[in-house]
Amino acid sequence: MSSKLAPIGCGLLIIFAVVLYALGFWWQYTTMLPSQTADPINSSWYNGFLHGTFAMPNLIVNIIRDDENATIFQAGAGIWYQLWFIFGIGSFAGGGSSGLRSRS
Repeated sequence: MSSKLAPIGCGLLIIFAVVLYALGFWWQYTTMLPSQTADPINSSWYNGFLHGTFAMPNLIVNIIRDDENATIFQAGAGIWYQLWFIFGIGSFAGGGSSGLRSRS
């Protein structure tokens, strides 16, 4: 009987992860959008990771809204912001590990 519950539990876990990602994006989009001016408060490593993680949804929403002043990267940010932005993008873009699959 547990074999029938495994697909249901996996599906619920995927739905929970998608809902959590959507809520995280909404929170980030309404409170912590990157700006085109140097902002030391919005340039921490934590914000770099969040902006990188939600870069693709931000880009899509900004294209739909046709906002000419919108950006997905904080201008004037330091090296820690930039490093964690790359980690954030890599966390959802595969991180380069997809090329390491063995072909046997």
